[in-house]
Amino acid sequence: MTRRALSQWTLGRFKVACSCSGPVESGGTSPVTLECGLMFKVASWNLNSVRSRLTHVTTWLKAREPDVLLLQELKGTEFPSGAFESLGYESVAVTQKAYNGVAILSRHPMKTIAKTLVGDDSDSHARFLEVISKGIRIVNIYLPNEIRLGATSLRTS
Repeated sequence: MTRRALSQWTLGRFKVACSCSGPVESGGTSPVTLECGLMFKVASWNLNSVRSRLTHVTTWLKAREPDVLLLQELKGTEFPSGAFESLGYESVAVTQKAYNGVAILSRHPMKTIAKTLVGDDSDSHARFLEVISKGIRIVNIYLPNEIRLGATSLRTS
């Protein structure tokens, strides 16, 4: 792997802190119990094409083993979920031809909550994905800063 291929990922750990001993409501789904003190390793990577970077991502996953990986700019309608399943990751993706696209990979089962921005059922830009995993709400959103207010796509901005 080259330094350039890994230049757009970030990695962090967080500790789930909770002050309750019972179930926690998780956005309209059935209650879940959080494990107090649970450590989660979460990473985010702006790929600029999952097809072009698949080998880099799978090699990186084997080396770093995050619990959750958020991917942005998939740029394609086909998502290679099988490549991640073989490494022990469940995946959910929202794709779009040539532009955008987001995915969440998790070592734990996930429940998809939303694939579009809430309140905008016509959202077709493949930039938003919300799941719950281990009782934790995880949102992956790709917000390109090239879009001007009122522009309909990156090309018109």
